[in-house]
Amino acid sequence: MTFGSPEAFYLFLLIPGLYLLAGVRYRIARRRIARVVDLELLPALTDGRIRRGSQFLLLLAIALLILALTRPRYGVEQSEVSRVGVDIVVAVDVSTSMLAKDVQPSRLGRAKRKVVDFVRLLQGDRVGLVAFAGEAFLETPLTYDYGAFLSFLQLLNPDLIPIQGTNIESALTTSIQALLNRTGEGVAASTSSPRGKAVILLTDGEEFDGDLSQARELASKNGVRIFIIGVGTEKGAPIPEGDGYLRAPDGSVVLTRLRGDVLKDLAKQTGGLYLESIGGSEDAREIYQGGIRALLQAGEFGEGQGRIYREFFQIPLLGAVIALIVWGRHREE
Repeated sequence: MTFGSPEAFYLFLLIPGLYLLAGVRYRIARRRIARVVDLELLPALTDGRIRRGSQFLLLLAIALLILALTRPRYGVEQSEVSRVGVDIVVAVDVSTSMLAKDVQPSRLGRAKRKVVDFVRLLQGDRVGLVAFAGEAFLETPLTYDYGAFLSFLQLLNPDLIPIQGTNIESALTTSIQALLNRTGEGVAASTSSPRGKAVILLTDGEEFDGDLSQARELASKNGVRIFIIGVGTEKGAPIPEGDGYLRAPDGSVVLTRLRGDVLKDLAKQTGGLYLESIGGSEDAREIYQGGIRALLQAGEFGEGQGRIYREFFQIPLLGAVIALIVWGRHREE
């Protein structure tokens, strides 16, 4: 036998305290009665056994309610498990320009926070992770394991990809290929209920590499919408390097700026949405609820066989109800 909520067992620690409290209340009541009735006559006026029995029934009812809260279960049943949602690949820019601190704690740090905010909103959706700079790599295939996804997210840094740059074409191509792999996690997707597909791109858009027109065409051809969160500011900031900042060949400090106009055009041409990152979570909420969930079709995805435990909390709950009914009748007597 196992328990679905074993932490509820700590509530049993309340029962000794309730018993002591009942004893204190009984002594106080005896003192009040002693003011008007001789205590030697009290047994003739009340049945002490009824009082003790009533107290026992109340404590028994409480104990059974606590046992019901622990959700006792025994045995499992195999059942077909499915979820309804969309498929989303999050592509995070890890180029050195993302180390700039025109937003706090840095562009890359802000991007990671946005992804965490986004994942907290997911409802039955599969999510994958792509890291890109001068080239792109699939870090996490489509999965429902949000914990594993977030673990890989925290490992992202510019040292992960040796080729620098901002190759958005590679990022989008890799992301779309991950979305079209409908055998993610080894299970085929439902063909009767196609799931919507989206790419969320988090980048500053600095120094584009690759052919964006080909990326747009690939996305449109496969029904993939691109949603973009621009990270950084148009004012720009220097890029940290060693103890100072990255410098151009002429010795001047290199400033990196957010290219929101290009990113906005890319999202618009694929029927997606562009937002600039903010300190709160409203931008992630707008992308998910106002963009992905509003524009894309949520389809069913079969996960295969799942295990469902047989729970028996109803038995102690019924016992508690019966004990309370009997306790109430004792009090009326």
